[in-house]
Amino acid sequence: MDRVPTIDIRHPDATSLGKLDAACRDHGFFLLTGHGLDGLIERTWAETRRLFAAPDSLKESIRRTEDRPLGYYDRELTKRRRDCKEVFDFMEPGSAIGLARNRWPEGLEGFRETQTGFFDALSRLSAQALRLVYAALGLSEETADAHRGSSATSSVRLNHYPVDDPVDARERE
Repeated sequence: MDRVPTIDIRHPDATSLGKLDAACRDHGFFLLTGHGLDGLIERTWAETRRLFAAPDSLKESIRRTEDRPLGYYDRELTKRRRDCKEVFDFMEPGSAIGLARNRWPEGLEGFRETQTGFFDALSRLSAQALRLVYAALGLSEETADAHRGSSATSSVRLNHYPVDDPVDARERE
């Protein structure tokens, strides 16, 4: 971890902007600290564990389909071989497309609210980080805001890599 550049986002100054510039040029990535989201991130992990530990019937109720490409899935292919993983995908919860396409589990109280909070908070954090990258390049905040992406084009994927293949385990039952 000490080789990965870490940027404290709380108090950006010339020194931290220099570190950010170097991280982007030399590594292509960096870690952010000082964002105040540690509690939300831990709640998101807890809710993710609850989803993947839920009964198959709950996960099947939100299985993604050809016409509903978001939700739960466990049959994804990589290089024509099925990955041994389960995923849950969603996009901006408050957007029209997110409202139409997102699939949320019934009976898993707090899951949707936590994921919505996570999406919204990380969208704000990404905009803040992008403004800092622009500042490190010597560009104005207005330039950053003019070239900012839309959170409506973002998505979140929750991944679970079980010890046993979830599809094989169901087929054995």
